[in-house]
Amino acid sequence: NKAGEPRLHAQPPPLTLGGIVPVRVNNSATAAVFATGDMVGYAARYLEKSAPHIDLYSFPFVNPIDTAQLAALAARYTRVATLEEHQANGGFGSAILERLHDLLSDGALARLPAVRRIAIPNAFVGSAGTQEFLREKMGLRLDDWHATLS
Repeated sequence: NKAGEPRLHAQPPPLTLGGIVPVRVNNSATAAVFATGDMVGYAARYLEKSAPHIDLYSFPFVNPIDTAQLAALAARYTRVATLEEHQANGGFGSAILERLHDLLSDGALARLPAVRRIAIPNAFVGSAGTQEFLREKMGLRLDDWHATLS
């Protein structure tokens, strides 16, 4: 890939428009990370090393999102973090929250999981540097959210 990050799948996973791709799933997890773009690779490496009990899903599409799949995930987990390399307002995390609230309003969900959006702050960023430097500077890390789960 263009950023030089390692492949997550030996073979390309089957994709449907709006489909959600499981990356790491175990039967006892109560928390999950929903990630998009290159942040999926970062999340996979972080969770493998520091939080193997947390599941990871890749969202190749921000719109549409398979609402039946999303409803099943929301019913399964009590805590979710969304992770993206875009601004928080109007981004992937916002799209997830909108769809979750629609599912709740439509009666497709009995409750919402606690959702934490991890994204670029909604402010001008006057810095340049490597991808890793900018991710760190913008707070695009799972450490703080993971710490709240203990």
